[in-house]
Amino acid sequence: MYDHLNRFVEKAELGRQVSEMLGALSDTDYREIQNLSPKDREVFIVQKYREQVMAAMGPDGARRSRTYSAIVKDKDKERTKYHLVYGTRHWKGIIEFATQSDKAELIQRVVRIQVKQNADPNRSLFQPEDEAERLDDARVDIDVVKHYWLDELCDKPAAFDEEKLADMLEETGWFISDLEVAFKALQADGKVENMDAKNKRSKHPIDFKKGEQLRRLT
Repeated sequence: MYDHLNRFVEKAELGRQVSEMLGALSDTDYREIQNLSPKDREVFIVQKYREQVMAAMGPDGARRSRTYSAIVKDKDKERTKYHLVYGTRHWKGIIEFATQSDKAELIQRVVRIQVKQNADPNRSLFQPEDEAERLDDARVDIDVVKHYWLDELCDKPAAFDEEKLADMLEETGWFISDLEVAFKALQADGKVENMDAKNKRSKHPIDFKKGEQLRRLT
């Protein structure tokens, strides 16, 4: 329940409850929380919670513990209400949770638009579903994702399989669609290449199940 945790994380009288969720926070941690922007503060707090989830999963077995977080926004306000934090030891779990979270993100967007339309006497000519398809809520800057891709790739081909995809999703918190849109844009700019795709695909430029070979061209 991020909205509530965010408001009370600095309350000294709630230190025990906060530490049970985020681990022991040092004075340096608290100073960092105070100085961060709201967006970076959210990333910091959720990352601390994810670390606690992985610690609760116990020592690594055959596979390491993983987590992924999906945002649930308030339907009436443009702010985070909850974070759904998922823990697993298999990369397929991360991929499936991220896929379903992407679908849920669109549904959330439709609901928020519907609430706004119902409150506005000048009703929009467009259905909430149509507006939701055109609006991305500025959830992630495509230029940031493009830079991430360029850092991940080099001029020598490398296989990007499902395990690598899960690593990327877990590290960034983005959706598969974010990675695909950015890669496709870089393809159009002539900066990257999928060496296993004979033709540029309109929807899914990378087939991670096949571990296709990708490289950077510039």
